[in-house]
Amino acid sequence: GFYLPEGFKDIAPYIVVLIMLVLKPNGLFGEQLRKKV
Repeated sequence: GFYLPEGFKDIAPYIVVLIMLVLKPNGLFGEQLRKKV
């Protein structure tokens, strides 16, 4: 395996979300917001 910094597991989900938001600003979250409005 590879080395992960201490506490990386805690912030990993947030990093994934940030990456998804950067790659797809109108992706999953955009679709949900549009349906609500």
